[in-house]
Amino acid sequence: DFSQLPQCEDGQHSDQCFTSDQIDIIREIYTGPEINGTLFYPGFPLGCENEKGSWMTWIVGPDPGTMQLNFPNLHYAFGTELCKYLIFNDPDWDYSTYDFSHYNEDTRYAAAYLDATSTDYSAFEGRGGKLIFYHGWNDPALSAYTTIEHFEAVRKKNPGVDEFMRLYLLPGVLHCGGGPGPDQADWLELVRKWVENDQPPGKVVLSKVRDGQVQMTRPVFPYPSTAKYVGKGDPLDGNNFVEKKP
Repeated sequence: DFSQLPQCEDGQHSDQCFTSDQIDIIREIYTGPEINGTLFYPGFPLGCENEKGSWMTWIVGPDPGTMQLNFPNLHYAFGTELCKYLIFNDPDWDYSTYDFSHYNEDTRYAAAYLDATSTDYSAFEGRGGKLIFYHGWNDPALSAYTTIEHFEAVRKKNPGVDEFMRLYLLPGVLHCGGGPGPDQADWLELVRKWVENDQPPGKVVLSKVRDGQVQMTRPVFPYPSTAKYVGKGDPLDGNNFVEKKP
């Protein structure tokens, strides 16, 4: 409930409160922006906002690494540079003056070769292909909701998707890795066993390794199942979690 955030008085600027504009922006980060009343991109899940390499690097800034490149954050860098030099072919393009109500029409040509929205995997499945998606729940670069949406769209088109596709969501994991959550598993070996030995993956035990030492383990299960703590034992030990089906 964003209304519970401390709100600044009119004209006040402080690191102890939020302006109404800041609250609106925070809300849109979590819920996703709209264009012409239609959701343009899903928001980001709660959690890991203050982790190193998370929101400060990707979403809000300023981040020392990105500032050296003259960008406040990586979303800004990728977004503005992509629009300038690939989509609009205009180095003077400025998001702050652009009328986004025309975005879908203006980007239709670029979308034809950039968007990966097809849900037809029939040729891939027909060749015996197997595919494992994994996505950090707290990825600040690409929202995990986008991968869930794609997986659900594939399932809607092909109810037998579980015969050739799996999705795993990694709690506390950032973009491809990092964050406080467990981010290591031998995904390639799981695909090999599925393709060569007809052993579809089920529970996968992830590890968090720092300085060569395993800090924690945690099982993940094929979406939409999640891991549930049994209520006793070390929460850093994956043996103390069981599968929770929706």
